[in-house]
Amino acid sequence: MKTDIDKSNLKRPAICLGGTRYFDLQAVAEMAGVSRQTLWHWRSRGGIPVGRKHRNRMLFTEDETALIMRRAERLEPAERSAPATADGSTRKLRVVIVYSGGVDSSVLLHQMARDGHDVCALSMDYGQRHGRELTFASSMCRAMKIKHEVVDLNSINRLLQGNSLTSKKISVPEGHYSEETMKHTIVPNRNMIMLSIAAGWALSMGCHAVAYAAHGGDHAIYPDCRREFTEAMDRALQLADWKELRLLCPFVSWSKAEIVRLGQELGVPFEKTWSCYKGGRQHCGRCGTCVERREAFYLAGIADPTTYASTAPPIEEMISSNWRIRK
Repeated sequence: MKTDIDKSNLKRPAICLGGTRYFDLQAVAEMAGVSRQTLWHWRSRGGIPVGRKHRNRMLFTEDETALIMRRAERLEPAERSAPATADGSTRKLRVVIVYSGGVDSSVLLHQMARDGHDVCALSMDYGQRHGRELTFASSMCRAMKIKHEVVDLNSINRLLQGNSLTSKKISVPEGHYSEETMKHTIVPNRNMIMLSIAAGWALSMGCHAVAYAAHGGDHAIYPDCRREFTEAMDRALQLADWKELRLLCPFVSWSKAEIVRLGQELGVPFEKTWSCYKGGRQHCGRCGTCVERREAFYLAGIADPTTYASTAPPIEEMISSNWRIRK
């Protein structure tokens, strides 16, 4: 039995072809309150109708659009990048982005700015071995004319030991993130600490949301990047103050390769981002985050502009070794 679809919220001007009304991709994204990239992601996974292409525009019928909007309504707030207002238009937000200067958070910064949100960036100096990332974060924000603050958390460094990022007694492990040794890079409760500080700043400025770039590739190693964590933090932020504050993490189900593809579309200068955990003058090409970076560009089919140290294994060797470091 066919279920009736509520099409009363289809507010945008339609395109009529052969007696059938269509909406283009941009209109559907705005009515659904998600990004165009999210729709492409859903479409590539078979999660929404494929639509039809007409003169380089992707079109969806009224029924298809209503189905997409119904899917978007089921999204947890954390997955949205641009929540919709009651009339179906896209809501512009004031957002504090937790910004490391790496690939993922740089793509998020560019996406939120491109979508017209009022963006501020917040970086944390917690005495991390790879403090070089803060220089790259500041440089990117200056180039984009985005307000950027760096919080000095060095005093808590001694409380966050037992990992290779805050303790010089522990070596940074080399290899793929899927390896057990990568758990040595977990800084205890790092994201909750960062999100809490970002939330305080956001509330003091009257912002609508805090955003960070947790993604699917982090789930195996970092518990504070999982969907369960982001959903719990979103609920906590709503209870933390009398003003409503939401948590946005639109990449929580994305792979890093998908983020790189989006960054390419947005024109992100990847050569001006920093990933390496070893904190040298160049990316080592061997630590977990360097390997993940190299793998993402390769899987995305995009040339990696990063300069790696001479000791980094050739990409061909990495591929043949299933992205693991040969000892």
